[in-house]
Amino acid sequence: MKSNIIYFISVWVLLTSIMSCTTIKQGYQALPVVSKQVELDPIKADISVDEATKISGTASAEYFFNIWIAGDRAYAEGIIYSSELDEVNTDTKGGILKAVRSAAAYKALDGTGFDILVHPTYKISVKTSMLIFTEYEVTVEGYGAKYVNFRTEKEQKYIITDKDKEYIFTK
Repeated sequence: MKSNIIYFISVWVLLTSIMSCTTIKQGYQALPVVSKQVELDPIKADISVDEATKISGTASAEYFFNIWIAGDRAYAEGIIYSSELDEVNTDTKGGILKAVRSAAAYKALDGTGFDILVHPTYKISVKTSMLIFTEYEVTVEGYGAKYVNFRTEKEQKYIITDKDKEYIFTK
C-alpha cells in the first residue's frame, strides 16, 4: 500500500513537471521621449479603377448557437459597410455577417493585385435549422482598384484680409 502511494506521488510529480505552464516575461529599458511639435505632410494617392472586369468572392460560415464551427477564417481588414453607418447591425448576427462579408471581400481581392474593392455588391444567404444551427453564405462582386501616384503635398494656406479682419483657409 505504501509503495502504491509513493508510486502515485512520483507519477503525479513527474506529470505536473512535464505539463506545467510557463510564463515568459521580457523586460525592456525605456526612456521618455520629449515630444517635439512635428508637422507631417499628408500623403495623398489616386485610385485607378479597372472598370473592364468585375471581381467576386464567396465565403461561408456555419454557427451552432452563434459559435463558429466551420467556414472561412481569412478576413479583409478596414472595410466599412453602409449598414454600419447607421448602427443597425450591432447585435450578434450583425457581427457574424460582418465577419463573413470580410471573408468574401478577402477572397475577391486575394491574388488579384488590387488594393481595394470599389462599389461592392453583396448577396447574403442565411439558412437556419431548428433555431440553433445557422449557415451564412455571402458573395461579393465589385471593381478592383489600386492606389497609384503616391505623393505628399504641403498644406496650402490662404490668407484673406478684409478691412480689419484676417481669414486663414487651408486646402
